[in-house]
Amino acid sequence: MKEARKTGNDCKFKYKYFERVTEEDRACIFKKFNEIGDKILQDTYLSGLISVFPVSRVRTKDGSGHSRTVSNKYTVRLGKQSNIVCKKAFCALHGISTKRVERLAMCLKQDDCLTSPK
Repeated sequence: MKEARKTGNDCKFKYKYFERVTEEDRACIFKKFNEIGDKILQDTYLSGLISVFPVSRVRTKDGSGHSRTVSNKYTVRLGKQSNIVCKKAFCALHGISTKRVERLAMCLKQDDCLTSPK
């Protein structure tokens, strides 16, 4: 039997993104996300919380390294307010894997997100 989904642990990031969200709000975010039920609808919801934008500055030490072309910003909604969080906190608050978030971000980057289940 598959283990039930649950919120993850604190991201321990220096900006303390996870701590910016109260325990009550964490439970509310998790409950709201799980009430959606359908995976495609969940992915649509999550995609609305991920922003993809071009990298503003490329810094490679020798100029030969592979550089990213986009950066991602993750937000969580608390009522009418949106809070920026790190990727790890975003995954933990929704009880999802980083692979799922990476797939959604890649879809958003390629602008073909959610056309068919993957």
